[in-house]
Amino acid sequence: PAASRLAQAGCDVTVYEPGRGPGGRASTRRGHAPGLQRDHGAQFFRADDPAFRAVVDESRAAGFVAEWTGTFGTLDATTGGFLPETSDAPPRPRWVGTPSMSSIPRRLSETPGIRFLPSRRVVGFEGGPGSDAPDGSWTVVHRSSAPPADDASAPPPTRDEGFAVVVAA
Repeated sequence: PAASRLAQAGCDVTVYEPGRGPGGRASTRRGHAPGLQRDHGAQFFRADDPAFRAVVDESRAAGFVAEWTGTFGTLDATTGGFLPETSDAPPRPRWVGTPSMSSIPRRLSETPGIRFLPSRRVVGFEGGPGSDAPDGSWTVVHRSSAPPADDASAPPPTRDEGFAVVVAA
């Protein structure tokens, strides 16, 4: 959500993603048969922080987040029996991306003002305040995160110059 919030505030944002698409721990794999898919990594998330809950509410209104309802519990490894969750505390909602968890980062990466670069691994930063750069700007050094072909050596890194601020996660 940080990149989309910065873009909504009028900043030009570049996201370097080492994977083939947005998602990371919210990835979805498609099955070998039509209609089959599985989320791996995060199966759901919570939104207890009010600021994050506001993002979830916007995402829900846009149709790519929904509350996951049902009966939750654990499977007893000894007996194989299902033990439903019980608590006197009010339930805390579980949220999921719809139709898959990868819907959330994919939609956020489409926010106007975001330049999304998949299959890129940041390997360093150069410049910044107090450097030789006349305006104190940053350069982001990155390379392909895709495995090289058997007969190819790794290409040299790419340098993107002129960033006022660099936020790394």
